Amino acid sequence: MKPRFRLLCALLLLLMGLASCSNDPNPSNTSPSSSTSSDPNAPVDLAILSGSENESLKPLIKEFADKKGVNIAMDTSKGSVDIMLALKKSEIPYDAVWTASHIWVDLAGTPSKVSRAKSIMKSPIVFGVRKSLATQWGWTSKPVHISDILAKAQSGELRWMMTSASQSNSGACFYLACVNAFAGNPDTLTQTMLNSPAVTQKIKAIFGTVARSAGSTGFLNKTFLNAPKAFGGIVTYESLLIELNKALLQAGEEPLYAIYPSDGVTFSDSPLGYIDKKDGKKQALFDELQAYLLSPEIQTRIQELGRRVGLGTTIENPNPAVFNPDWGIKADRKLPLSHLPEAATIKAALDRYQTAFRKPSLNVYVLDFSGSMEGERADKLKTAMGQMLDQNQARDFFLQASERDINVIITFSSEVENVWEVKGNRQAELMKILQDINLKQPNGGTAIYTALETALDKVKQYGNDGYLPAIILLTDGESNQKGDDNMPHLKQHAGQKGFASIPPIFAMKIGEASADQLQEIVKWSNNGDFFADPKDLPATFRKIKGYN
Repeated sequence: MKPRFRLLCALLLLLMGLASCSNDPNPSNTSPSSSTSSDPNAPVDLAILSGSENESLKPLIKEFADKKGVNIAMDTSKGSVDIMLALKKSEIPYDAVWTASHIWVDLAGTPSKVSRAKSIMKSPIVFGVRKSLATQWGWTSKPVHISDILAKAQSGELRWMMTSASQSNSGACFYLACVNAFAGNPDTLTQTMLNSPAVTQKIKAIFGTVARSAGSTGFLNKTFLNAPKAFGGIVTYESLLIELNKALLQAGEEPLYAIYPSDGVTFSDSPLGYIDKKDGKKQALFDELQAYLLSPEIQTRIQELGRRVGLGTTIENPNPAVFNPDWGIKADRKLPLSHLPEAATIKAALDRYQTAFRKPSLNVYVLDFSGSMEGERADKLKTAMGQMLDQNQARDFFLQASERDINVIITFSSEVENVWEVKGNRQAELMKILQDINLKQPNGGTAIYTALETALDKVKQYGNDGYLPAIILLTDGESNQKGDDNMPHLKQHAGQKGFASIPPIFAMKIGEASADQLQEIVKWSNNGDFFADPKDLPATFRKIKGYN
């Protein structure tokens, strides 16, 4: 237990820094499933840091590696902001990056670190709507503007989801397309246009209607698949909409219909770039892999996976079994493009999204201060909360609070001990709570369910509709306090409160927490994932925050 515990605590220390990738010199050890070798201890010949949207391309990478007799590790667990932050570090334990868009390399401010980059494929960001709704509204037979989407969302007819614009590429690109549209589709978007009252009003309106957010597009698709009747629309890649529709049909659900807003569509260009470490063998292997992915045979196979390939953005005679026109896929049509602005304007736009435009967050942190947390575990929990509450740290990750956010911090041991609240982003108040947290000493038992009931009460107090809520539980043990009730009682408590849908609960497991117990809690809240024993705690916290 002790070595494993020390490793987790050491990793949590990284929350104080800007590191967003593992410091393990062999990235395949942090994500064994990403390696092309069946031996998790095999040396890595080429390590690639990639977005989650490339998960389905791993078999192609493995085929190449098997033919070459090499081991290629492709880590798809990081989001766009994680990749950007990794590139900002002086050292990065990867040999290549495969981002969804070139903008994240540009935002890192390190053009010299990434070289030899070439676009492997393209995919437009679309607004997927349940086909029955698209048909009912006439969206299958006429141009649809972003203002049309806004109108349906404001009327309550459309509940939709998108990734966080400050954490994920698809969310960022859709957000920039909306800004462009509301600014009148200029050739170049400027910061002055971004700050225009007319633009600001419309941007706040549309993102105020988001019903569910997430930190990555892959996770968002899974969330939609878990509850397809709870939502009417989703912002995603065309390629992932195709994958999602196949899964929906297999589950007996209706497919989505792809909407390409007539105000302008943004594309992910998926560049694969090399990080030069003065290793001739790695560079040669990278060049071979890139040439393999761009070869006619593999480009054809990539296209059959629902990606657009080639120099243009259209496909001549697309396979209807893949680019299904019944799903609204328009692969052979020229789409109205929304031009992305320069990096400085994108950075300003993401800052504005985080602090002013996004739907406000209701963050409820549930922190275990039971006796078993004494020592290093409590110290690392305090360090973690420093990253969330100290706005100087949070700003580095596009996680700073807005003036409309609410942060609730609940501490517990044998019972709930403290309930602190801050409305807005007043640094002095947040830092005072952080100071109180830092003074706390662990003692007593572990009353997880009682603490979660208090967290649900707080969510209900402020209401689900006006906020994007999330409950974040950090614990090192399972519930063991006499009088602390069980899962059925927690469900009953939520039912008595009249929740239409349970807010997502995320559990971070430190040490020997019961995986079964925490898994049951998070599955009940339908958050689609479980953050047990995270290998990269900084990225895990950012991923959680991306959900609201």
